[in-house]
Amino acid sequence: MADKNLYQLLYQTTPVMLQSIDSNGIMQAVSKKWLEKLGYEENEVIGKKVFEFLSEETNAKLLSGLLDQMLEKGKLSHQLIQCVRKNGDVFEAVASAEVNYDSNGKAQNISWALYDVNEIETIPANANHHISQLIRIKNQLIDERDYLRAELQLAKEKFPLISQSLPMQNLFAKLKAVSQTDATVIIFGETGVGKEVVAHTIAKQSGRMDQPFISINCASVTKELFESEFFGHVKGAFTGATKDRKGRWELANYGTLFLDEIGEVPLELQAKLLRAIQHNEFERVGDEATKSVDVRIIAATNRDLEKMVQDGNFREDLYYRLMVFPIKVPPLRERLDDIPLLTRYFLDESCKRFKKQCYGLNEQTVNILKDYHWPGNIRELQNVIERAVILSSGTSLHIDPQLMVSHAGEKSETFVPERVGLLKADEIKHLERENIIAALNKTNWKISGKNSASDLLGMNASTLNSRIVKLGIKKN
Repeated sequence: MADKNLYQLLYQTTPVMLQSIDSNGIMQAVSKKWLEKLGYEENEVIGKKVFEFLSEETNAKLLSGLLDQMLEKGKLSHQLIQCVRKNGDVFEAVASAEVNYDSNGKAQNISWALYDVNEIETIPANANHHISQLIRIKNQLIDERDYLRAELQLAKEKFPLISQSLPMQNLFAKLKAVSQTDATVIIFGETGVGKEVVAHTIAKQSGRMDQPFISINCASVTKELFESEFFGHVKGAFTGATKDRKGRWELANYGTLFLDEIGEVPLELQAKLLRAIQHNEFERVGDEATKSVDVRIIAATNRDLEKMVQDGNFREDLYYRLMVFPIKVPPLRERLDDIPLLTRYFLDESCKRFKKQCYGLNEQTVNILKDYHWPGNIRELQNVIERAVILSSGTSLHIDPQLMVSHAGEKSETFVPERVGLLKADEIKHLERENIIAALNKTNWKISGKNSASDLLGMNASTLNSRIVKLGIKKN
């Protein structure tokens, strides 16, 4: 992220009086020079109205139209105002200001730079350079703050990358190896397996660990906003572009950019994406200047990109550009040894979240969870545990198999009949057996491929075959 410490250092050491106020005129921050000139301590200033430190003449000027003019234009340049010291003395200052807006075009705060007219000649030549640095860093911090606020809304949906299973240990070895490089990585895996967590793990183990990790869900970006969201825009580039805005590529400079669901990028936009990945160059919307960045790319998808290339829905050159280091995250049904660990983690987190007592985890509950095929993977496990914590009472966690009906996607059907009450482990196995038989009969025992039993049940064909053998299912 931007160097917040550098910003604070520059703010306090610049030879110019600086002040920041919010949209209601409340003082948010002042520089050391401001405090020295007006004779205040910081705790006497923060939270007060800015009008308390200006003369009546200046306040009248601001309220009679100057403030509205500044909010409309977004800035104020070299305006003569009068400041009032703590002892009541008045002195004249030349003021410049810049308005900071939120994503909806609403004024958030105003940054002021003030020069005592009697000291202008003594201000060091590098003062303007200090202020330019402050503005640049502050704008970067604002961009990152807005992005992080959105990221925090999604943080509660993430789950940990913890494991004791062999498939995941093999995955960890690959992650450790590729993390030491800047190679492009593409992560394959079903919905809910933790592809973004894997991307975070790579970034945290890399040489860019202290730099930005910026993610974007390609499926959520409309065609119209694709370039703006990825590459940014300049003020006035289109209706609603009230200020310059950095795109995800620029925010990720020197860090890692995670392109989630990259298979959802429309074909007609993939060429622009390819150019940015290949050359780390782009133009903001409405700007002719080319920007260069240093970004490490990690992509992820639950789609079969190779088949999409064959069908003409994904550019072949983009496919091979991404396939530098492919990683496949195993589904939960292939790492059943991790269920106790993950369940314990989600159980503890859910009890804290819902302010409930810490439930015990018995062997019967673990076996019930292991016997389920988890089409929604770890995210589904997390949801099941949260619902169970809400419904449980007593000292042990009780899992209702009805909570584990597949919701893994529109194409996933369930043939489990409705049932009231708790089921024993052997009853669950019986229902699973009947469920699989129903799917096999419906698809005329077609196990793999489109519209097959594995397709309907939301599981791999190899997994379905193993369940058929385990449950003793035979074709009549």
